[in-house]
Amino acid sequence: MTDKTFEKDNKLDKLLDESISVWFRRDIEPFEVKIFADKLAAKFFKRRPLPSQKIESLNTDGTMEFIVKITHEMEILPIIKYWIPHLILIEPKWIQEIIKEDLEGYTEKMDQYSL
Repeated sequence: MTDKTFEKDNKLDKLLDESISVWFRRDIEPFEVKIFADKLAAKFFKRRPLPSQKIESLNTDGTMEFIVKITHEMEILPIIKYWIPHLILIEPKWIQEIIKEDLEGYTEKMDQYSL
């Protein structure tokens, strides 16, 4: 124990509160990721929203589009992959390409093991 006091960093507190996973980057300005959720996923993400999630549109068919702010693509990639085919990343395009390449690599490997 010491007599020193700790100064709270409000910016860091906000970043921690809004981060989705340990992949967040303190030194990067958060950017927006736009996601489409089908009816099944929309129920979940309305009930248990991600930190910093903002709903863009709720559609009459039960689907929705929402935006999440992240600082690193690995904050959102595992979530999107977990929810395939119920979530579709709309923007940014460069993260779409990462998902597409990962899925193509997966299906190639899967084909190697099919009978």
